[in-house]
Amino acid sequence: MDTAFRLLGRTATGLAVFCLLCTTSASSSTPVSDSAMRRAFNYLLDESSNWSGENNCFSCHNNGDAVRALLAYQQEPHTFAGSSWRKLLKWFDQPGEWLKSPSDEFGESPILTFIQFGTARLAAQSGGLMAKNRVIESAIQEELLKSQSPEGYWKVEPEGHIGSPGTYGNALASFQAISILGTKQGKKFEADLER
Repeated sequence: MDTAFRLLGRTATGLAVFCLLCTTSASSSTPVSDSAMRRAFNYLLDESSNWSGENNCFSCHNNGDAVRALLAYQQEPHTFAGSSWRKLLKWFDQPGEWLKSPSDEFGESPILTFIQFGTARLAAQSGGLMAKNRVIESAIQEELLKSQSPEGYWKVEPEGHIGSPGTYGNALASFQAISILGTKQGKKFEADLER
C-alpha cells in the first residue's frame, strides 16, 4: 500500500506541475521553455501509463484526469502508442468494470468514477485514439443520470465543499457530467440537462 500512495503522490505532483506549466505558458509573457514542457509531459505520460501495471488497478486521477491533461497538450495519437495505452483505452471501453477495480478510490465516489473516466474517454475519442461507440456512451450517460440529484447537480463532495487541487467539487463534477451528457444526440437528455 505504501508503494501505491507513493506512486499516487508522484503522479498527482506530476499532474500539478504539468498543469502549472501549461497555465504559466498560456498566461505569461515569458513562456515556459519547450524542454520543460516536454519533460513534464513525459513524466506524466510515464506515470499515467505505468500506474495500472504497477498497482493492478486503474485510477480516476492517474488514468482519468492525467489522460485528459496529456491529450489537451499533445494531440498526436502516435505519442500514446504501446501496450500500456492500449490496455488503458480498452479500460475506457468497459464502463461496467469501472466500479469493480480493487482501488478504494472508486468505492468512495462511484459518480466521480464515471465522470473522470467518461471525460477521459471523450478526450481520447476527440484525440483520435478511440472510435465513437453509442452503446458505451449511453451506458456511461445512464449511470450519470441515475446519480444526478433532484436539484440537477452531481454531488461528489459534502455541501459547501468547493473542491481543491486534489478533489473535484460539486460544480466541477456537474460541469464534467453535463459535458458527457451533452454529447448525446437527440433530445433524450434535454429535460435532465435543464434541471
